[in-house]
Amino acid sequence: MNEIDSYILGIENPLERDALESLRKTLHELLPGAIECISYGIPTLKVGGKWVAGFGWFKNHLSFFPFSGSIFEYFPDEMKKWKHTKSSLHFTVEKPIPRDFLEKMIQKRLEQ
Repeated sequence: MNEIDSYILGIENPLERDALESLRKTLHELLPGAIECISYGIPTLKVGGKWVAGFGWFKNHLSFFPFSGSIFEYFPDEMKKWKHTKSSLHFTVEKPIPRDFLEKMIQKRLEQ
């Protein structure tokens, strides 16, 4: 079992666990060959030595991290639908990040 498996298995709520595992799977589909690691205490995917995507569990939400403070600026209409900080998009089991939006963010991140 690797560090990310352990991180996800440590989440008590099975629905939140499944949501993060689903996000993990989608990120691997969008980033074939990405390397997984724990960085800044969260599961992270690296491409070409660069952090491209991360995700995490928090008491009141789940988060997606694009590891870029400028990614969200490219999507002002989509970002109105989500709670977020400069560096993370918050989502829940009931309101996951749609694959097409995740794909747009990943593509923009890879362009940077």
